[in-house]
Amino acid sequence: MADKKNVINETDLERHMNDQAARAESAGIAQKKFSNFQKLVTKVYSLSDKEFDIAFSTLESMLENFNNKKKDIEKENKQDKQKEKSIEILTNKKTVIETQKNK
Repeated sequence: MADKKNVINETDLERHMNDQAARAESAGIAQKKFSNFQKLVTKVYSLSDKEFDIAFSTLESMLENFNNKKKDIEKENKQDKQKEKSIEILTNKKTVIETQKNK
């Protein structure tokens, strides 16, 4: 009997290897997040009521500041994109006008 040889499609192999790498990376990230969460919960349990209230209010304000900065950055990016579009439109109009004058 003739031995059957496996035919390996290189693109499928590459795709499979990339998928495996992405899964391993995702699992590593998830495990790190869970580990950090466990450490945080342990520290929270060791706080007194007063310490917990202080820590919680501090965390809330930090998250609020973070979200505000994130929104400001997104707003700036949106404004920059609008400016770029406006410049592009003006440049295109100028080019069209110059082309019409040259005819």
